[in-house]
Amino acid sequence: TWIEGHARAAVGEERERLWRQITQEHPRYLAYQEKTAREIPIVVVERRAPARLDAETEPPLKTAD
Repeated sequence: TWIEGHARAAVGEERERLWRQITQEHPRYLAYQEKTAREIPIVVVERRAPARLDAETEPPLKTAD
């Protein structure tokens, strides 16, 4: 399935909220974070309205079926 969207990095309070949610569901990320000095990025994909997609924009994102 293809969706039209824009990817961005979560920052600030949004990132903190998402990090808590992700690590509650997938605690292995906590162990991984402890092993690295870098902050693990969280990417948010926001849907675009179909009308915004044209020949000069990025192609739609492919999602897992």
